[in-house]
Amino acid sequence: MSTPVQALHSETPVPPDWPRLLVRQALARFARRHLPDEAELIKRLSQPRLSEALQLGEAPWPETLASLKQQLPPLPAALARLVRDFQLQAADLFLLALCGEVEQSHDLNMLIAALQAPDEGARPSMHLTSAILADQFQIQLPPGRLQQHALLRSGILQMQGDQPLPLRTLSIDPELWNLLCGSVAHWPGISPINTPAQLDAHTEHLAQQAAQQLRSHEARGLVLRGDPDSARPCATRLAKLLKLQPVSLALETWQETPLAAAACRFAGWLPIIEHELSPGEQLQLKSHAQFPVPPVLITGNDGAVRNPDFTQMTLPKPAAAERLALWQQLLGQAPELPALAGSALLDQQRIHAIARQVQENLWPEDFSLGRRIAQVRTHMGTHRLRTLAHPVERYVDADALVLNAGLSARFDALLQRCVQREQLWDQLGPTLENTRNHGVRALFSGDSGTGKTLAASRLASALHAPLFRLDMASLMNKYIGETEKNLSALLDEAAATDVVLLLDEADALFGKRSDGDSGGERFANMLTNFLLTRIESHPGIVILTSNSQARIDQAFTRRFDAVLEFTPPGVEERLRLWANHLGDRSPGHKECELLASYCDLPGGYIRNTVLNAAALQPLNEHPSLHLRVILAALHEEYRKLGRALPPSLEQLRGKANG
Repeated sequence: MSTPVQALHSETPVPPDWPRLLVRQALARFARRHLPDEAELIKRLSQPRLSEALQLGEAPWPETLASLKQQLPPLPAALARLVRDFQLQAADLFLLALCGEVEQSHDLNMLIAALQAPDEGARPSMHLTSAILADQFQIQLPPGRLQQHALLRSGILQMQGDQPLPLRTLSIDPELWNLLCGSVAHWPGISPINTPAQLDAHTEHLAQQAAQQLRSHEARGLVLRGDPDSARPCATRLAKLLKLQPVSLALETWQETPLAAAACRFAGWLPIIEHELSPGEQLQLKSHAQFPVPPVLITGNDGAVRNPDFTQMTLPKPAAAERLALWQQLLGQAPELPALAGSALLDQQRIHAIARQVQENLWPEDFSLGRRIAQVRTHMGTHRLRTLAHPVERYVDADALVLNAGLSARFDALLQRCVQREQLWDQLGPTLENTRNHGVRALFSGDSGTGKTLAASRLASALHAPLFRLDMASLMNKYIGETEKNLSALLDEAAATDVVLLLDEADALFGKRSDGDSGGERFANMLTNFLLTRIESHPGIVILTSNSQARIDQAFTRRFDAVLEFTPPGVEERLRLWANHLGDRSPGHKECELLASYCDLPGGYIRNTVLNAAALQPLNEHPSLHLRVILAALHEEYRKLGRALPPSLEQLRGKANG
């Protein structure tokens, strides 16, 4: 008789489904002694013989079992992992395969039902299973001891029913058995992840470290903090380092379905769970120690994971030099790219996606590369952000923003701060190094119409970044904790996509706090404190606007990196505003000088005036707007404010109409 080692290396390989033959032959031999009337059914189950499949020729049953005790032949990969984890012998494998094959074979169903008659049921009872193990494998496992078997304690096999212990039946989840046999490559609620694993050098180093900790069991799991779109490639790379297949599953599936962990363990999957924790929320992932597989939790920057044996990793962004090299590799040596690489703190995956869409989309000829990049960034990957904020899709050139000399200088300084916000800390002192934060917070204060929102749009345009205006109604929630959760989600998404956030009328959120003791006042103060802390630690650019700086709480005012006071424009600025708004439809330079001299309204009202005048005198009537039409529209704008047209303009209006 050939030995199992020789059989493993013979020219004809052993079929990996040999456990099925082990079950059929053992059950047929047992039934032949107890059910002589079922000869035809027993004959069908006896072929082919297990000894022939194992290449042992006509070896009798005892010699076949002896061969299996010496060494088990090859098994499907998933089943082999289970056998190795639980140190299963031939009889244990029979027990497992018996429960699995009952779910697959009608002949086995009929034979087991016949063996258990008059009791109903086609699944093996504890009593019948004990009897077969004793008769065919000479292993004494009465029901009381059988229920302590490792396969039952782990939940891989389950006892069904509420009858006395000997009459309860054994079963295995059919999906699990199919997975163990290699018949399926999926599991309900688990889906493969096919995200490309392109990492920058720093993230690759961290992934290598995490893989080493998981391989050596220094850590039992990993918490990846950051943007899910950036974390998935890192998790994919980690899976490759661990020689596992990355799969996605919900937190509830992992916590409530231990067999999902078993599926991951035996199929060679790395379970990746995406779950965003709220501020103050605590989470403890179940360990499922009987199925050792390290889960990877992708979450934001809030909350706490109460697994002391997990390692935590905050995803870094590539350095500016790496970003620039990547932008230039994808889009060439465009002059906009050095400033973009410095100001846009984006990861490799997002840069690749942006560059691909910039190249594939159709663009108007007058769209610069920077404008194309800004538009792609506005529409790409911001679906979560749009639930709490609205994009301001306005690209503002430098000439379109009219400011006085002092304010223009302060605006340029703010722009430079934003462009250099990552390199600003380099080679400075240790106190600053230990408080490094790439965020920029600016307050734009001034009367309505003085250009605060336009200036925010210009800042975003100069940075080739999307601008999103915060939707206060979506942010605020009457339920305790929900407003904080909304703000955290908003800031996490804004940080991931590195957009510029605009908080209009910020005094509604950051107004002076009261000293009242009522529940509402205490809650409002707590909310303000949370907002102060969260925005101060935000790594992105946030612009707050207010009609009056005096309305902003001083505790927050000192945290601004820049405060720009937008005052009503002087004559020179108003002249530029009229010229910029009227464009080719200007009635003439002299008329614009008159309007700038006598009209004291800021830019927002000039804008309304020009648009209303254009509506009163369509382009097909005359290319230039008549002064009388402009003055009529201006008169209406003053009326809306509850003011009379200044006497000089009223006199000019009379002459124009005369």
